Amino acid sequence: MMTTRTLLMLIAALGLLACNPDLGGGSAGGGDDDDDIDDDDDDDDDDDGAPDAVLLSVSPDLDEIDVPIWTEFELVFDVPPGPFDWRVAGSDGSDVDFEISVSTNETTYIGELVSALEPGATYRVSLSWGSNDLNYEFTTLPPADPDKMKAVIGAVYVAELLDGEFVQPEGAGPLIKGGLDPLPLMLSVHAETAFAVDAQPGFHMIGAVGRYNEGGVPEANPCAATIAMTAGPDQAYGTDDDNPGTFDAGLFAVGPTEMAVAAQGTTLDLREVVLEGTFVPSLDRITTMTLAGIADTRPLDEMLGGGGEGAICELLSDTVGVECFECGEPTPGAFCMNVEVEELEAVIAIGQQLTERTCVDVIGDWESSGICHPEALAYDEDGNGTYELCPAYAE
Repeated sequence: MMTTRTLLMLIAALGLLACNPDLGGGSAGGGDDDDDIDDDDDDDDDDDGAPDAVLLSVSPDLDEIDVPIWTEFELVFDVPPGPFDWRVAGSDGSDVDFEISVSTNETTYIGELVSALEPGATYRVSLSWGSNDLNYEFTTLPPADPDKMKAVIGAVYVAELLDGEFVQPEGAGPLIKGGLDPLPLMLSVHAETAFAVDAQPGFHMIGAVGRYNEGGVPEANPCAATIAMTAGPDQAYGTDDDNPGTFDAGLFAVGPTEMAVAAQGTTLDLREVVLEGTFVPSLDRITTMTLAGIADTRPLDEMLGGGGEGAICELLSDTVGVECFECGEPTPGAFCMNVEVEELEAVIAIGQQLTERTCVDVIGDWESSGICHPEALAYDEDGNGTYELCPAYAE
């Protein structure tokens, strides 16, 4: 990894201004096609210099506002670049630390922050190469108004998981998207939430992996328990074992927690799940959302038509070179893999509600009304009616 103080490489930027006038920059003379580096002319038959790299885009954009405090910096060029200096500084002139990674074709540079930016602050980006300079500013999201944020409590936000970018397992995104049906992730901020900075960690959320009805509208599965993302082992909010997340300047982070994803007629259990996202100022969307966790692949093996235990792991190994690893207790075996989905966006679903449901509710529906039988049996692994996978029921 390189840091912001490391000199990178950029060839020149003759075409920069022509490509995007807003990016500014100067111009460079023509190169030579001969061995005399002092003979710098514009003769097309006498050019030995490589074409000038053009800066196609930057992120955050010029004068952009409401930038998340955990934003990602990006530079995109049309061809691999040569020496340049890239800095981001706060209003006091101090450099922002970020680590840089480069795409395989050496045209895209990503800067990942070491620590969060300050909310409601203006930052200056300085980029220089050869005789060219680009300087611009962006401003981060302001501190959230706790009273205004109360409007999101109980609101439901929906993100389609398959619309995100699957960065883990590496290279398996197309395979995953091609093999799964749509999976709407439904999220709602719980009433136990506190938004004030000095009350953190105090952010609570519930979730559900829903389904689409015949009209294409996402809805929660009435026979599935909601995901008590911050309630702790007892699955009840407002108790001593709660595991609240954090909230700052619109950005929330919850986890690690566990969640069950109903997919392809089976249930995929995820553990060590971390969910992060940013509410936009209008509060009608959550952007730059990331979901990461560890998945036990065994429930999906049946998708491969009798491939047997480990079929999904074998497929991942053969197609993209990703190896499953040991799951550990309580279900040992080398059948687990990291899952990470980035660039998710959740949109508010007007009129929707996400009602809390626990495994006790699901079992109760089966025993009292004869509905939700398959979902209830999922908690009774031994088939003896004790529902050992729902400890709250046993109590």
